[in-house]
Amino acid sequence: FFLFKSGRNRMATPAALSRAESHRRNMSGAKKPSIRSYDNRVGEQSTLSLVATLIFGFSITLLIESDETIFEQHPILAYMFGISLAVVIVFSAVSTFIFMGISFMFRRFMSRQSIVALEWIRTETVNFRKWARKMVQMSYLILFLNLMAYGHAKWDATGVIVLAYVCYFILSIGFITTLFIWYRFKKINLAAFNKATPERV
Repeated sequence: FFLFKSGRNRMATPAALSRAESHRRNMSGAKKPSIRSYDNRVGEQSTLSLVATLIFGFSITLLIESDETIFEQHPILAYMFGISLAVVIVFSAVSTFIFMGISFMFRRFMSRQSIVALEWIRTETVNFRKWARKMVQMSYLILFLNLMAYGHAKWDATGVIVLAYVCYFILSIGFITTLFIWYRFKKINLAAFNKATPERV
């Protein structure tokens, strides 16, 4: 008994524990990420960058082409239109810059076959990617408010105020539907993440 206990004490050294932990990790069957696994990440960043760029271009076009005279009788709608459009422009521009920068870094080190650098980039840009996605989503939703303000002022200026209320109704349904779909997708994504996460013993 004492010999067995003594043998256990001799093995319970920091070096032995470190070797045991390393062996356990190697035997766990976890696959190391490969260069190919980052292709999907780059594709995702490129798609989101394209969406943000389209929103940015649409906002700039709306700012340039809009008729400011229709807001002369509607100062509140003018503030609503101007502020919401400025927010959309800033959000879409910043998110485009983030997605393009991250995609560039990924492609640069994918060509160099550097897994360590790619993992470092993935870890360090988690918050950037999260907030950039939120800015794209918020830009999309704020556009509804922007179109409501512009539609109200435009149709009121033409003397067809009923059409303005019809547009309010349609855009409100679209806004609520978008929020509902976003909420459902969020729940589905969370449930899928919980199912994909292995149980901890």
